[in-house]
Amino acid sequence: MGKILVDTELAQESIVAFVKTEEELRDVVASEADGLIVIDGRLELFSGEPLALFEGQCLTGNKRVGRDGVSELVFHHQKRFNILKMADEAEISDLSLIAEFENFQKDDALIELKGSQGVKLRDVRLIPENHTGRRLENVSLFYLDNDALLECEGNVYIEAGGDGLKGFEIANNSRLNIRGTVDFISGGKESYVLWLYNNATVNLFSQSCLRADYPEGRVTGSGGIFNSDSSVNIFGGSSVYLAGDKIMVNEFDTMGGFFVYKNAEISIRGLFSQQADTWKCTRFWRQQESTGIRSLDAFASEFVKVEKSDMPEGIQEAL
Repeated sequence: MGKILVDTELAQESIVAFVKTEEELRDVVASEADGLIVIDGRLELFSGEPLALFEGQCLTGNKRVGRDGVSELVFHHQKRFNILKMADEAEISDLSLIAEFENFQKDDALIELKGSQGVKLRDVRLIPENHTGRRLENVSLFYLDNDALLECEGNVYIEAGGDGLKGFEIANNSRLNIRGTVDFISGGKESYVLWLYNNATVNLFSQSCLRADYPEGRVTGSGGIFNSDSSVNIFGGSSVYLAGDKIMVNEFDTMGGFFVYKNAEISIRGLFSQQADTWKCTRFWRQQESTGIRSLDAFASEFVKVEKSDMPEGIQEAL
């Protein structure tokens, strides 16, 4: 087992252990000790089994505790697409996750939150690598179900190629709160950064940013938000950047829908375009009708168009 730290200056956030091997990591997780489990270097897992965190456990990198050096968690030979199951108050922070999967099934999820409350992502990079020999399709990167709550802070970057992908699938009264920047890069058709249904809620708070794009040279059918009987709140001071041909979709008329507040910005980049049109909300706007919005030009009383913007620098650098 990794070294347990007690009464140290570094342990301001209750450091449980620094771990370097799969055996150390799994032993510490199995102990159910809550606190920071620091991934020290490039830690590789070869068993092919997902990790199931316990309440209050945080997988984090060296940066979180003021240390230099890379922190990367690599899942080799995954038998299924799933790599992590989150518990109440669990967290992933200052960490890169790479998942090499050799099989997947429809509706699989890479990271699951089933009824888990107070889960956090903070400064996380997530990249699944497909070793199946077939195209990835119809899976979720994050799956929130049964009143789950996920908070995204700092910079969260997700890159996955495939068709019918869901960056965040939010279902059955679950909530996703975005308080930092979330990037979702997908090079396939009919992929959505957010997919909501059954009274789910997404909140983009002031100063937050949600960006969904596809790599240059690849064509996607969608990079937007799909809503079914749920609510997306885009508060003033936040920004949304979406690319594709189906941007804001309500499956049917709903009591929920899209709610955009004054001073929020929405940018839309169409297929084959290197530039996005950007609209700023001038007064509260709601869209509750069954629709698939590709442009906000028809809503001149609620939005004013500002100058065109190139693909965001953060996305350009990541491609």
